[in-house]
Amino acid sequence: MSRHRFFLTAGLDPAKPSPLPVSAADLHHARNVLRLRPGQEIEVVGVVEPESAGRAKHIVRVSGFAPIGMLVSYISPLPDEAPEHPRLTLVQGVAKGERMDLVMRQATELGVDAIWPVVTARTIVRMDEGRRAEKGARWRRIAKAAAEQSHGDSVPDVRDPVDLCTILDALADFDLVVVAWEDADARSVPGVHQVFEESGLAAGGLPHGLVVQAAVVIGPEGGLEGAEVDALQRAGGVIASLGTRILRTETAAVVAVTLAKHALGRAFGVLGS
Repeated sequence: MSRHRFFLTAGLDPAKPSPLPVSAADLHHARNVLRLRPGQEIEVVGVVEPESAGRAKHIVRVSGFAPIGMLVSYISPLPDEAPEHPRLTLVQGVAKGERMDLVMRQATELGVDAIWPVVTARTIVRMDEGRRAEKGARWRRIAKAAAEQSHGDSVPDVRDPVDLCTILDALADFDLVVVAWEDADARSVPGVHQVFEESGLAAGGLPHGLVVQAAVVIGPEGGLEGAEVDALQRAGGVIASLGTRILRTETAAVVAVTLAKHALGRAFGVLGS
């Protein structure tokens, strides 16, 4: 059975690891849901800035629980598997119901670095500023739980939902933005995987230490409008197809992220990271 993984709220001092710096929600989960017992080993990941290449990972052994928190003893560090890798952002049109929850979980499991929920012309869900903040907080909790469950090295940077037009300038700074558009002619438009593989994002051609920023854009139910696709193209976006079938938005997100991760993993030698 694999070790459970937790994300730390502060740095870990191997000489004085107790009490383990985790959130109150994680402490409750460890004690009352997982029912961790003395002697069990767990993995912990240090909190670092999203731009940092590495993650501080450690193995600790649970000693018990006390009013001050989870007591542990330090065992050893865990090596970083891929200290440098291209960063992939999923720009996801806000979908109704539990579809966004599913996107958050599965995109996190697949290893995206950021998820930007966007409100588009065809977004069904209507949210004021307060509601947008509530949704963002909920999706961050879901992503954190998914990252721990899937043994991710970090939690994706999940933002509060914003209007699509407000992020166009930010997308213009990315090395590659791929817009998966269901209205594109699959016979004449390249597939998502093809765009990534032919993008020229070759590891050998990049200055040392430069982190590649790539994004995939997925519309909500009903897809993106033509004017929105035009705006994304003006920001540097490349139209791509996911095939001849019309996919649900949550399915399209998973397929696009999988294809992008595979192409980037092949180029950078971190396939499966």
